Amino acid sequence: MRISKRKVVKAAAIFLGLMLLFTLISAGANRLLTAEVRTASPARGDLSLALSAEGVAEGEMIVFRLPLYQDMYVSPGDTVSLSFSNIKGRLMAVVQGKEFDADTQTVIATCKLAVGSAGAFYDGQICSVGIVHFLGSYDMILPRECVIDEGSRSIVYVVETQDAVFGESEIVRAVEVSVLDTDELNAAVDAPLDGRSLVVRNSTKPLRHEMKVRSS
Repeated sequence: MRISKRKVVKAAAIFLGLMLLFTLISAGANRLLTAEVRTASPARGDLSLALSAEGVAEGEMIVFRLPLYQDMYVSPGDTVSLSFSNIKGRLMAVVQGKEFDADTQTVIATCKLAVGSAGAFYDGQICSVGIVHFLGSYDMILPRECVIDEGSRSIVYVVETQDAVFGESEIVRAVEVSVLDTDELNAAVDAPLDGRSLVVRNSTKPLRHEMKVRSS
């Protein structure tokens, strides 16, 4: 039985079309099932802690209170910024001293306006006090959301590229890190990483070691 050339071509076209459709469906399903991740790279930088308090004006002095756990972040000689409702911009003051108040279990700090910061405020006027405490400079800083606490250890997920059947693919590997210090936004870590490492910052799905991902 002879099969016409037209039927062979038609059958081949149908087969190729079905293969293409299968490939497209598989690619779409794979894309939906693969976690999409955003990454950050380690970098040198500083950590600092921003605190705020309510101050009261007493002549050229400003008095403010801090909870005990913040006592370590303010010392005589530190510079703080002051914001009054009736004065444009922020004034600067220098901490003169501090003492423990047993009745309120707080620390009372007194600061004096810096030279050139005199303003039109009155005794008893309330102001906001801004304090920036420098924690240190570190060789490796990451956004805090990169670091995952697993009880007795901390890890980050690092994106790596590997060869696959249809080209290259991306996976994540769990890397243990030591957290040296943190501030509100970043964490200083000690880890086997460098400035080219792609560390997962967030993911559309829960991650596990050697899981396939797609970085964006």
